[in-house]
Parts: sequence; structure tokens; C-alpha cells
Amino acid sequence: MKLTRLLKVGMSGEDVKYVQTILKSQGYFKGEPLGNFGTLTKEAVVWFQMSHIGKSGQPLGVDGEVGDMTWWSLHNPSGKTQKSGIQPLLPTDLTPLRLNIVTIAEGEHAIGVHEVPDGSNWGDGVTKYGGQPGWAWCCLFVCWVWKQATGSYPFGRLQPSTYQAWQYAKAQNWFKPVNAVVYPGDMFLMQYKNPDGSYAGKGHIGYVLRVGKTGFNTLEGNCGNRVKCGYRTFSQSSLVGFINPYPAPENKIDGWEFGTLSADDVSKAGTV
Repeated sequence: MKLTRLLKVGMSGEDVKYVQTILKSQGYFKGEPLGNFGTLTKEAVVWFQMSHIGKSGQPLGVDGEVGDMTWWSLHNPSGKTQKSGIQPLLPTDLTPLRLNIVTIAEGEHAIGVHEVPDGSNWGDGVTKYGGQPGWAWCCLFVCWVWKQATGSYPFGRLQPSTYQAWQYAKAQNWFKPVNAVVYPGDMFLMQYKNPDGSYAGKGHIGYVLRVGKTGFNTLEGNCGNRVKCGYRTFSQSSLVGFINPYPAPENKIDGWEFGTLSADDVSKAGTV
């Protein structure tokens, strides 16, 4: 199909139907592909954008509209084109629990956990994280890793909702804004805002692996339909902050390795 226009709420046509069909095949759109770009389609686009990169290798902007970069990602939603190429090198001098968390998360990346069939939100190693077939599983992955390390879930139960996880974290005084000090092992949290400024309840979550001046490396589930090591910036519009559920001794970090890795940084590749 020839791609000739930006798609957004209120538009209709065969190209909208085409987008809905792709989103449905990837587990994001729950309606019928009828060619009308309404609220359900926008929500599906938002969820897709939060968990995919564009042709440049950078995370997509999250605006609920289908522009050039989102068009590209819709045609390349998984597999090699969605790989960051970043080697998940663990930072040095972490406290024991933080090291255990990122080690477990990295282990899931190392064995290549991904959806089977593609776009199903299920299958392969994804199933062990809990939930049900078709559920978005980024928060399930975060919960599973935490339970493996501590014996209990971080949000009181197996929590599939990033929004509910956020509310729980705020009630426990675990949540901190984007400009706060961030440590490896913290959880990053993304949420999409409606035009009126309210939160739509659509989000994405994962673990911080490494921290730099302008961004951070991640270990996150349900990104490109698999467990992925990626890179996100502190300026990403949908990033609302970080969750730090660690006990006080785990927040006394001294000398941990600062700096992020990119796909081009191969100097330490193979050391993990």
C-alpha cells in the first residue's frame, strides 16, 4: 500500500483499515478493522509507539498519530529491525539486590524471550511471566523479575497495569520524577496523557540498566515483541518518572559505573 498521509483521529479510509489490521495482528487493536480512526485506534497506536523504535533506532514519539516513523515501525514491528544492537553490559559496584534484579532481567534478554506467535503477547518464555494470552506483558515482566529476586511481587500482587503500578508506587512513596537521581535497577515508567492533560491509563514500564547524562539503558519486556535492551532519553515526552522500591541500604550506592552504551559501542561486547 502506498503511504501518502499522516493518520490521526477523525480520519477514515483504506489506509486506516490497513493500520488497524496490522495493529490487530500485533495484539494492540481489539476492535474490528473498519477504517475509521477513533479512540480505540488512537489507544492502540499509543501502546504500539511506547514499545517500538523507529528507523533511526530511537524510540518512537508517542502522540497517537501515524506519521512516517510509525508507518515504518508498523511494517517492521519485530525481529531484527526492532533490535537495538546494544550489548547489555551490567554496571559495576551495584548493591546486592540491584545487581540481582538487573542480572535476572538480563538473563531473560540473553535467552531471547519473545512472543510466539509474533504479536500474540504470549508463548515462548512470555507465558511464565503470568497473566493471560493477549495481555500486554511489560508490567508482568517487571513483577516476575522482582519476585524471582525477592520472593514477592513489587506492587502487592501480579500487576498487569502500569497505571495501577504507578498509583501503588506513589502510595508507598516509591515514585520519583524524571529530574530525580536514578539508579540502575530502578523502574522507568511511561504514561500517555489525553489532550485535556488527564492520564489515559496507557503506559509502559521496564528496568533501568545503566544511567547517563541525557538518557538510560533499559531491560524491558514487551518491547518489539520480546525482552529488549534499549536506550531511552530523559526528555521522552511520555516518561513520567521512576519507581524505586528498594530498602534503604540498597540506596546507598557509591562508585557505581556511570554512562550508557549504544549500538555502536562494541568495546566491551562479549564481556558479559
